[in-house]
Amino acid sequence: MTGQAVPFPLPTFAGVEQLADFIDADSEQRSEQRNDHAVAYGFVACEATRTRRGGIQLAAHELNTHPADALTGFTAPDDWIAFAVTCHGTAYHWADDDPPRGNRFSRTEPVDRVRLLHLVHRDGSSLTRMRADSSGELLEHRSQASRGQPDEDTAVPGRIDDTCRRVLGLPTAAPDTSPHELWATIWLDAVVAFAADSPTTATARSVGMLHPAFRLWTSSGHPMPQWSPDLLIRFGQALGNVTDWEFLRARCARGRFSLGEVTPDAAAWMDAGMFSRAVLGSFLTIDHYLGLLIELLSAQVFDEIRSALHAWEVPHSVSQPKPCRDLPVSAARRISS
Repeated sequence: MTGQAVPFPLPTFAGVEQLADFIDADSEQRSEQRNDHAVAYGFVACEATRTRRGGIQLAAHELNTHPADALTGFTAPDDWIAFAVTCHGTAYHWADDDPPRGNRFSRTEPVDRVRLLHLVHRDGSSLTRMRADSSGELLEHRSQASRGQPDEDTAVPGRIDDTCRRVLGLPTAAPDTSPHELWATIWLDAVVAFAADSPTTATARSVGMLHPAFRLWTSSGHPMPQWSPDLLIRFGQALGNVTDWEFLRARCARGRFSLGEVTPDAAAWMDAGMFSRAVLGSFLTIDHYLGLLIELLSAQVFDEIRSALHAWEVPHSVSQPKPCRDLPVSAARRISS
């Protein structure tokens, strides 16, 4: 990352609050100039010399795309003590019946245009501030004082926190999903594409055979056993049990196969937690797929899909899903082996 370096007269032990205060002032000035670019900030610790006071130097760089996309693959030098991102966006409330998981959540009506600041210190602590873009009013302030890997209670969900941590070489929050959910998501993605093109031929067998477990089995030269709904459950369970997120990340990093929209270089830079959220963030949620499939499949086939998800303990709505007629069908182009 290149950008203008600015002297920053704070002691090298400055905490995240002090660092964030400076970024807030800089971000406010940029906002007044109608500069809506996302900005990445790197804080460099400088030792005192005979001619220079010790302290912190700031490098700022404007980004032309989403920070998570622009910064993927970038690793900060060892003397950077903190890394931060500011960006503008639209705030939404999370739906009460669908809390966020990973990078995916259901939105309600937009609340306001906001300015977001997220800062991560090399010791693992972090801070998030959200302000109304129009008034500058502080809408949210969240800080995490914990060290090391964020846990379920302290993690800040989202791509920006994952990105800031990987820039500093820090671990991100552990995966909050299982490989069973990944394989089920890929399966349903393929089922939607198949059922949309051939709704009259979407039988339990033709739909079940689209599961990645069967593709892997037959590509290895094994004959396909006689079909039964139990076969789908057993094959899907076996595939989920023999893979974990770190195994999948390493395979993607070596170019053995691709998942979602994550490139091999990006997979090598990520850790398992970030990788899991990036891959699943490339797809719709399970409930969104079910909302599409309830309109495309017979009741019998749809119920067998729900039974398989239940057997694999894949989280999904237990109530009748709402039909989703206006969601894009991205389908199986997102996986290749």
